[in-house]
Amino acid sequence: MIRPGRILRWGLPVLLGAVGREGYAQEADDQTRPFSLFFTKVYLQTDAVYERERQTSGQPPSTFSSERLQIQPVVGVGMAGSVYHENLLKYDVNPELGMDWEQSRHSNGGDLNDARFLQRYHGTIEFLRQKPYASSIYGAKDVSYRDYDFFSRSRIDSERWVGRTGYSAGPLPVSVTVQHLDEIESETPRPGNFSEDALSADSRFLHRDGKGSAQFTYNREDATREDVGMLSHHTLHNGFSAFDNEAFGDRDWIRLNSMLNYNGVSESTLDTSTLQMQERLTLDHTPRFSSSYSYVGGVASEGLRDTTTHVGGAGVRHQLYENLTSDLGFRGGTSRSDSPDGSSDVVSYGVTLDEQYTRRLSTWGRVSLEGSVGVDHEDRTSEGMTMNILNEPHVMNEDQVVLLASPMIDPTSIRVTDMSGSTIYVQDLDYSVIQHGAYTEIRRIPGGRIPKGSSVAVDYSANQQPSSSFTSYSDNVRFRIDFWNGLLGFYGRWSSVSYDGGENLMLRTIDDKTVGIDSSWRWLRAGVEYQTVEANSAPYNRFRIFEGVQFQIGDGTSLGVDVDQSWARYPDDNLSETVYGAILRLRQRFNSQFTWDIEGGVRKDETSTYNRQIATTRTELNWSVAKLSVKVGYAFNTQDYGTELSDRHIAYVRIRRTFR
Repeated sequence: MIRPGRILRWGLPVLLGAVGREGYAQEADDQTRPFSLFFTKVYLQTDAVYERERQTSGQPPSTFSSERLQIQPVVGVGMAGSVYHENLLKYDVNPELGMDWEQSRHSNGGDLNDARFLQRYHGTIEFLRQKPYASSIYGAKDVSYRDYDFFSRSRIDSERWVGRTGYSAGPLPVSVTVQHLDEIESETPRPGNFSEDALSADSRFLHRDGKGSAQFTYNREDATREDVGMLSHHTLHNGFSAFDNEAFGDRDWIRLNSMLNYNGVSESTLDTSTLQMQERLTLDHTPRFSSSYSYVGGVASEGLRDTTTHVGGAGVRHQLYENLTSDLGFRGGTSRSDSPDGSSDVVSYGVTLDEQYTRRLSTWGRVSLEGSVGVDHEDRTSEGMTMNILNEPHVMNEDQVVLLASPMIDPTSIRVTDMSGSTIYVQDLDYSVIQHGAYTEIRRIPGGRIPKGSSVAVDYSANQQPSSSFTSYSDNVRFRIDFWNGLLGFYGRWSSVSYDGGENLMLRTIDDKTVGIDSSWRWLRAGVEYQTVEANSAPYNRFRIFEGVQFQIGDGTSLGVDVDQSWARYPDDNLSETVYGAILRLRQRFNSQFTWDIEGGVRKDETSTYNRQIATTRTELNWSVAKLSVKVGYAFNTQDYGTELSDRHIAYVRIRRTFR
């Protein structure tokens, strides 16, 4: 049984320290001396955290519960000074020393009673800071929090060391950074550890004529991630980039941008390497007329699969009026991929015309229009039964349907990672897979570890489609009309893709229409949006309503509420989906010493095949008077994924007495 009386035992030093004497500080000056030291702050602090968790999963259901009490009294000292002179060596460090008592109980046994020495610190040491070869060392060991979205907050116990040096003078200045990072992630549905050793070197300089610059960068990261209940994931990444920008002629009317980039990942489940070169030439013939020419070529090796690509393009831009811009672009390229399961050759070329128009309507409105049409032809030659798609990029947002590009995917082959490949996300915890006929949707799960709005890379295997030739036609139109400085706005989007030829391929024709109304007035923002996607595979309709208020209630109170609802239907699958979400934030400032923060949210996502609910509540009181401060907080999180239910309660208190 955890006894609350122990909290008073270790909180007593802080209460006694509240009546202590203020520490002495010696002010720094600019004189030389063998060693100087002055105190920037001195304080006593006690943290106490109580956590209780319960998880129910499986059929028949099994329950796991745990509780934990942690108390950490520390003394913190801020020190700054120099050795001989601050231009020789200057330091600023803030160590915290104390004890860490932890008591935990688990329903399956494994009780823990532990006491250990605690040390946390922040510090910077600068060497020869006025010299071109100035160097520094930074170190930190601390606790922070990371939000993947409103419903997913993780505690991060981290230790980081960073060393920087280089030479900033001469024709080729260079900077070098060495870093070590250890992170322990907890208070999340899936705790884990992350460790990384990194080396980076960077050099950038201006050309002698002052009309261009160049930059060279090298990065090496050796990273290991271990998630509880999963195998560890190790990657060794080496990257090199070279950029060069040149300007020529009168008024710098000719500009050339060049890039060479290499990235390699080894010692992982799938070794990859990519070498890419890019050139772009821009000519400003007149202030309103320009042309551009580009080339991108590269080779990539991904496991046993090799790909070579060459893409070239040319375009012209003309600004007939200040508010009307026209772009005409031509492109063409080749791509070849080889793997043990098959190979493919693609030759493509096309043209696109884009028009953009914006105009202010007197003092009461503004209109913007954009339209484009494109025609592309593709000749595809394929061999084998399977093609492997790697690093297909997607942006994960709840208000968008993310369909993988290829049909007839093997769902068991899907692998979702962050863009660096160092974090592997877990199906049904971080994302869900939903089948829509021949196409597959991946969807971010709120409360998981995929940050809202982030980019992910997706690997998967799909059936190889036969050889064929076809022409695609694309149309895109966007408009928006705003009245009275955003008080009322109408907007819409229309895009379509159709094909001529390719009858033996599974090509997805699309007719996507979206219309909406939104309004912003003082503290209120609201809107309604309807989207219908007509397609020969995976069509859907989506209706969305969103409301938000942000306003002050008196001098010391602020309130924010965001509510959204959406309904979607997928006719081919006879599937309907309903999503409700609400987030509230309230801040009450009683006076300059006392504030109270409350925030809470709930989200419900249900269909005929699954039902997910997640809710979070967090509140915190902050009180400070003179040199004494107190923080008291409570957080609650519940997640219900049908056969899995988890509840977590966290209560904490921090008392701090500062002497300087």
